[in-house]
Amino acid sequence: MDDVGAVEAVLEEFLREKAAAALAEGLPGEVPGLLGDFVGAGGKRVRPSLCLLGWRAARGPRGDPRAIRVAASLELFHAFALIHDDLMDHSDTRRGRPTLQHFLTARHQVGRTTPRPPGSAPRPRCWRGTWRWPGRLSSCTRPDSPTPSSRRPWGVRTRCARR
Repeated sequence: MDDVGAVEAVLEEFLREKAAAALAEGLPGEVPGLLGDFVGAGGKRVRPSLCLLGWRAARGPRGDPRAIRVAASLELFHAFALIHDDLMDHSDTRRGRPTLQHFLTARHQVGRTTPRPPGSAPRPRCWRGTWRWPGRLSSCTRPDSPTPSSRRPWGVRTRCARR
């Protein structure tokens, strides 16, 4: 497996762990699932590739799990930046699909008598700690060490509606 493929695998595993931890605590697994869909929906992985190229240029060994985790955290950070950009710009689409805020608005619109304006989907408190995930992902330097935030789904205490 090449290094960028390893980045993909680390991202998938990290978000799968977050979803499992959320379900174990009775929290909605929607957040990690949506982020996994967003991250996996495409993109060229330029940032992780540049990170790994810089690592190799500094004579770092190919396939080093520390560099791969840092590259994965960069990709996750970039995903958060894109989601934030879409929210601030009131964008309708990203990569040919509805933006996350429009998707959530449509999902939470069902059964409402008064429509919500686009981008006004409920932002549950459980999203609050997700911005810390890139740092949590990169802070594990050993591949056999558990993720530091694996004890809690979002790495912080949250009060999330359990629906």
